[in-house]
Amino acid sequence: MYKWITELCDWPKQRWGHLAILFAAALVFTHSSTSGSLLNYDDERYIQGNALIEIEDGIQFKRIFTEYFDGHYHPLTLLSLACDNALAEDSIRMHHQTNWLLHLLNALLIYLLFGSLFPERWSLAFGAALLFQLHPMNVESYAWMTERKNVLYAFFFLLSALQYVGYVRTQERKRLLWSYCFLIASLLSKAQAVVLLPLFLIIDSVERRSLRQWQIWLEKIPALLLFSLFLFITRHAQEEAWGDLSSSVHSLTDRLLLSTSALGTYLIKGLVPFELSPYYPYPEQIGETLGTWHFAGPLWLIGLIGLLYLSWRRNSKMVLWGLAFFFLNIILMIKFFDVPYGNYYMANRYLYLPSAGLTWLMVLLLVPLCKKFIAQKFFATYLPIALVAILFGSKTQEQLAVWNNSEALWTEVTDRYPTYPHAQNMLAISQLQAGKTKEAEQSMLELIQLDPSFIGGHENLAALYFQRKKEQKALYHAELALKERGDRAATLEMAIEIFRSYGQFDRALECSSTLIGLDPKNTAHLLTRARILNELDREEELFGMLEGRDEPEVQKFLRQMEEENRKNDPEMLRAQKLLDQGTQMGKSGELKEAHELFSRSIEIDPTNAVAYINRGSNLAQMGEFEEALKDLLQAREIDPDQAMTYYLLAAIYRDLDQAEAACNNKIIAESKGMTLPQIFNRYCQENNH
Repeated sequence: MYKWITELCDWPKQRWGHLAILFAAALVFTHSSTSGSLLNYDDERYIQGNALIEIEDGIQFKRIFTEYFDGHYHPLTLLSLACDNALAEDSIRMHHQTNWLLHLLNALLIYLLFGSLFPERWSLAFGAALLFQLHPMNVESYAWMTERKNVLYAFFFLLSALQYVGYVRTQERKRLLWSYCFLIASLLSKAQAVVLLPLFLIIDSVERRSLRQWQIWLEKIPALLLFSLFLFITRHAQEEAWGDLSSSVHSLTDRLLLSTSALGTYLIKGLVPFELSPYYPYPEQIGETLGTWHFAGPLWLIGLIGLLYLSWRRNSKMVLWGLAFFFLNIILMIKFFDVPYGNYYMANRYLYLPSAGLTWLMVLLLVPLCKKFIAQKFFATYLPIALVAILFGSKTQEQLAVWNNSEALWTEVTDRYPTYPHAQNMLAISQLQAGKTKEAEQSMLELIQLDPSFIGGHENLAALYFQRKKEQKALYHAELALKERGDRAATLEMAIEIFRSYGQFDRALECSSTLIGLDPKNTAHLLTRARILNELDREEELFGMLEGRDEPEVQKFLRQMEEENRKNDPEMLRAQKLLDQGTQMGKSGELKEAHELFSRSIEIDPTNAVAYINRGSNLAQMGEFEEALKDLLQAREIDPDQAMTYYLLAAIYRDLDQAEAACNNKIIAESKGMTLPQIFNRYCQENNH
């Protein structure tokens, strides 16, 4: 560590200037990403609804490191999100800030990695890092909270590669060890890090290490074993999430054409970012077929491989590095294997690390070209970099606005693909979440007009009209939703709620029968029908259906039902009235009168724990502690979940100087959410409890 610090201190001013510009550019062009919101594009599931990153009982290290999530094994990614939740009350902003910081650090690491490989070309390394940092296609990776895995794995990936360069230069075993440590961290963030192994070989080639030396291959055996292990784990995680990965909706030929044409698109958009979209659906999803561009796709793959071979043969190390860095980091992301996730054949985030290879090639081309027209070396070097950086920066600002909120995101997709039903549906949902019910209604109507058979269109409209209390429209679309998805539990539950609310109990019962038929053992489905029967006062049928069921949910429902029936009983209403009057008398200091009212209430309803609690509290104020204890213990027996019972017991036992009992009840009261006065803490400390 001391040696690294010393090396930094010996840096020339030029490099410190480069770092200052990278930091300033990040503040000017990309920092607005930290004000982004939660998106209805995986964020609700990955960030807000992810049980693995909740911290109510502390960070869940065991679950994070032993469970898969969403077809991935990336515990460090989940751990970093959990740490954000632990460090800040505004976790959404904290997630965005961490992503932004990681992106900035990645740009700095690219500068260090490329500059270390080519120490005579630090200015070109700066250009590549600056353009990487401001590349519009990279916005998706740091402005979208769900993509924490992308910026985090890239951070450790670059650290590993940088340490490997140091090892090749110095042959210090510590650097190789550090390289493997960062490699493992990268794999634990995202399995895409497996491409580090071939990248190490490219570094060997650039550094003129002979691949015929056995040492070069021997030192990579640990990496090979690690990659094999993580490929196995990743495959298992994907199978658990998505089932059989061998099945595909696309033929082998189609996959070849789509993946290779995507490769060409990445290359072109990476060099000249235009017509960017947050989503690139498969052609058939927007009513198109494979065209000339797709059929020319294999030529891009052949051409890139040919360029890699030529640059290697001609010993063009800088060109080889840029091409290889792009190719190795993109090749696994072109979806040739058609893993069944995401209705898109390419995504901007897949170009995140590969874009650094392209920005390196860009400066390799532009700087020598400018030197032919500009004699002054400084301007010939930095003028083209500055111009492209400004263009990229302005385009990045546009992309940041797109990724700022769900409505902006899906508006952009629908504008680019107006015939894509999924995007129209997501736009409607985002508008509904933003409280824009009229706009959401219009978007949903446009969706149904666009694709009358779209799964979920009528269901969403029914829910919207129900929310807006438009009875006839809600009922109409609920019926249409049932025709579309009458075999889906969520659809049936939505329809049942609408039918119940508008008094169509017979129709609700029909749907509940279908719901139970989907999963006869599902207790929630059974209770849905029970609630309808209860509203219809068909108690005999209700109890017959629940007879013999001892699930906690069923017992809770029966208790609630009994409680509701008791509340409506005239005698119970009279008991409640006496209890309320006694409570008011007690607050006024009329303790004897209050005691009489509490006792009369208990005579009518001896099962009301609150009445015993109030009478016990009243007796304690009158100094009758033994009688008060009897009432409170009876209240505890009737309802053991009342926190007030334990608080009063703790207070009385303290007054009776029974420290152990007082402190035990204090602990129980606090466990049930009650905050006790500090005097109890001092009392228990003084009595060693």
